[in-house]
Amino acid sequence: MDLWLILLIVVAALIAALIIFYFGFVRPRKKQMNEQQEQIDATKQTVTIYVIGKKKMKISEAGFPKSVLESTPAKYRNRKVDIVKAKIGPQIVSLVASREVFDLVPTNTNVKAEISGVYITNVHAMKGNKPLEQPKKKKK
Repeated sequence: MDLWLILLIVVAALIAALIIFYFGFVRPRKKQMNEQQEQIDATKQTVTIYVIGKKKMKISEAGFPKSVLESTPAKYRNRKVDIVKAKIGPQIVSLVASREVFDLVPTNTNVKAEISGVYITNVHAMKGNKPLEQPKKKKK
């Protein structure tokens, strides 16, 4: 067989493997993420919270109710996630934030947050309803 024919077969096999990977793994995950985002958007509420503190810790150590821990998949129970301790009205609660939102949340201040269950989706400053800016990284 010629060398170019062997290369053509190898390239065709790689392209077929990529197509199978996309339709078998990537596409269903995107569909699942879109469905979850729709559920989050449907149930989010804007609430004024006082942020007490924030840190990365395991979900089991964060003080969530038993029902939240049971509904969390087993592979995520021992991972560290971004937890924000906040006072909403008279209650002190633990909330989960994404990385982007976690960096924006200032401690010991009142902020308006969009909350969906125990998940913080967005944070705004109290004055002017404008989004908070990313904190500047300290140089070492």
